[in-house]
Amino acid sequence: MNGEDKPKSAKGFSTDFKIVIAVILFWFFVLPPLLGLIGRIQEQRKKYQAALQRVDKAGGWEAIEAACFNFSTNIGPKTFFDQHYFLQGKRLATNALPPALEILQPRQIQLEQGSNGIRTIRLQLFGMHRTGMYDEPYFGIWVVCTNIPPNYLPVIEWREHGMRGLIGRKDHAIFEVR
Repeated sequence: MNGEDKPKSAKGFSTDFKIVIAVILFWFFVLPPLLGLIGRIQEQRKKYQAALQRVDKAGGWEAIEAACFNFSTNIGPKTFFDQHYFLQGKRLATNALPPALEILQPRQIQLEQGSNGIRTIRLQLFGMHRTGMYDEPYFGIWVVCTNIPPNYLPVIEWREHGMRGLIGRKDHAIFEVR
């Protein structure tokens, strides 16, 4: 045998070694982010479907809007700076929630007075920080409780965990935020 029968390789590495290195690099650096992206997309769809089912059980968008209008007129002003009225199952400054809002099982309810003077009730159904992985996808229902122009669209002044920044109008004064 002479030296011409050996397989050719660049920089002294055999073809088998290069394949093993390529598989290891793919396994550790390409596959995990790809699987994470697929998992996030599936979880976003699952949370969105669960939120829409809760909206249907509550009586639809109109019932939620009416309950929020009623809720906003019956709650008094708070001295706290954050304006949270309901936070993860604890009523901070309210009595029982209206039935349509109870069915939604909100994680938090917040009354916000925007910089433009528009009062908005923010119902957060999903979305939270998770350490060590991606955040839970955000889904919120924002109901404007004052008169607004027909082309009004709320502005996201700060982002919650898991929020993608998508706002969709569901009725004249009700918006879904993802």
